[in-house]
Amino acid sequence: MELQRATAENRLFEALEKEWGDQLGNYEAESGEYDQPYMDHARKIMAESPSDPRYGIYIVLDTDSAVGTRFKGMVHVNHAWPNTPHATLRMVWIMLAPQFDFADVDPDEVGDIIAALLYGGVELCQADMRSVCLKMHLGNYVDRQFAVGLARGLSHRASSLNAAVKGNWLHLENVTEGVKNERW
Repeated sequence: MELQRATAENRLFEALEKEWGDQLGNYEAESGEYDQPYMDHARKIMAESPSDPRYGIYIVLDTDSAVGTRFKGMVHVNHAWPNTPHATLRMVWIMLAPQFDFADVDPDEVGDIIAALLYGGVELCQADMRSVCLKMHLGNYVDRQFAVGLARGLSHRASSLNAAVKGNWLHLENVTEGVKNERW
């Protein structure tokens, strides 16, 4: 699985909408009930041509899947200079494919998706959206507790990467230095 930017040119978002719409039909759910505000905003971003390099819609894509769900999740990513001296990459309103809301799924698959989001965010910090800090918004208390354990584990690694949960955000600081030479 990998995190890929959706653009008007590559039409990944259109393919995601079709696949997710088909999934919703399988569960007799309507798209408006499930995702309307997020999808409307994503459509607005997708209509921009050329894409703004400071923000975009990124998709967790299962590149190995010949059948089944290819579009596992979606996230809005933006590159900002908040009230800090360093650039920050923010990952907000993470959505998983409808099947994860309506059916029992393998927890390992959800873990793989979260890992793809996190590693993809770190890669963006080191390349297209150079940032010292990464902040990932956590959707609920369960996400927060997972992130607390993750931050604790990352803090014990022999690295200068600082990880903490603050409110409902996972903060990774010193991303550029902390994962240099694949010590992450």
